[in-house]
Amino acid sequence: MRAIRLSHVLCITVGVLLGAGVTVTAANISGSSVFRDVPAGSYYDNAIGVMFQKGIIKGYADGRFGPDEYVTRGQLAVMFERLRADLTGEVIASSSSSRSPRSSKSSSSESSSAVSTSATSTSSSSSTPSSVASNSLNPYGTIRFTATTYTANEKDGTATVSVVRTGGNQGTVTVEYALEVGTATTDDFEIATAVLTFQGKATSTTFTIKLKDDALVEGTESLKIVLRTPTNNASMGTPSTAEMKIIDDETVVTSSAAAASSSAVPAVGFGAQEYSIADAGGTLTVTLVRTGGTTGAVTVQYATADGTAKSGSDYTPASGTISFASGEATKTFTVSVAANSSIGGNKIFKMVLSNPTGGVVLTPGTASVVVYDDEVAEFGSGSLKFSKSSYDGFESQGKVEIMVQRTGGSRGKITVQYSTSNGTAAAGRDYTSTSGTLTFEAGESIKSFFIPILYDAEADGEESVNVTLSAPTNGAQLITPSTATVLIY
Repeated sequence: MRAIRLSHVLCITVGVLLGAGVTVTAANISGSSVFRDVPAGSYYDNAIGVMFQKGIIKGYADGRFGPDEYVTRGQLAVMFERLRADLTGEVIASSSSSRSPRSSKSSSSESSSAVSTSATSTSSSSSTPSSVASNSLNPYGTIRFTATTYTANEKDGTATVSVVRTGGNQGTVTVEYALEVGTATTDDFEIATAVLTFQGKATSTTFTIKLKDDALVEGTESLKIVLRTPTNNASMGTPSTAEMKIIDDETVVTSSAAAASSSAVPAVGFGAQEYSIADAGGTLTVTLVRTGGTTGAVTVQYATADGTAKSGSDYTPASGTISFASGEATKTFTVSVAANSSIGGNKIFKMVLSNPTGGVVLTPGTASVVVYDDEVAEFGSGSLKFSKSSYDGFESQGKVEIMVQRTGGSRGKITVQYSTSNGTAAAGRDYTSTSGTLTFEAGESIKSFFIPILYDAEADGEESVNVTLSAPTNGAQLITPSTATVLIY
């Protein structure tokens, strides 16, 4: 046998502890509560929790554990040295960092992993690449989040976030956390700053974010969480910032492109999630789209709401009722923007739909309008890109939304094609192959599409899907990132 998986090693190690007469109780924390790629309830979930609490194994700096990665004979030797130290109380001498020649992961990930059995002592002087964290272990611990992204449902009212202390557990240490607005605002969650305390020997704790459930159709929104100012010689680890995604319980689908593909739920929504117009003065035409069938007459009310752009000075407030006759799929209304020749930066206001009739839902029921300061930058037809280079997809949610941005202006109508391809994930097994065309009408600056995520019972960890933009029309250009990766958990 040339290689053995790390998860198997840990189960064997727990057996060694039992055989040595060491009492091994159920872990206070499970491995899945610490590491984002450990499947909850897996046969090694508890073993990872036990070994993590004893300090025999750690994890990658990005919050992964790598349970299906292979370990070498050298790595096994150092891991069992840690086990011997735990059994006998001996202090492990310094050792040099080593790298596994058989690891399927990149060398930077390998060298930064405390699981990989390199740099085992508290006084290691081995160096690592500047792009990864040092392997030196702090006896007072290194504090970090267990993942870079957390997910919660708006209707649940609360969300729990885990924070761990790795590498050491001496003394009582504290760390401050703070919640910051993102696309989610204080209308969506309670802003908070507080201190977490790790008592001596404690290696994990949690805190709760209070969510506000409203009746607005907002789509998935996110807030930022920050760890800072660790005390009593503790270090700050990676990740020290994380994102909390809040899933909107009023939203059925959050893109007109996705809604058009489903006939199950009659809906009315904005044609885009975001619009833009120059502050030179003019009128923005906003399209409402009816999906899931057009039988029967329906109505919906619309209204504008101030953001950093103020009604009366930056734009003319607008409200009214839109009526769809039976068979009608699109209707429009207009919003006027005031001329402004001063340099004041971009400003934003919102448009909100409400009070639908005829049994339709609102999807999406809100959209933003960005009033671009054209004294700062030219407002043209725009360039196209993904909103970010990496997206998270969860089997439990069944789909992942991919946002495409039109930046630098939104004059005229343009289109762009999108498609998926296999990374480590396979179409038909892990996700549904997806392709199509996004159409941006004049003034539309953010559109989206969905990739269906397939559920399976396998504990296959993190897998990836490649997504590509291509063939923009009417003179539009692609800018970075025009390719992105979806990580499936």
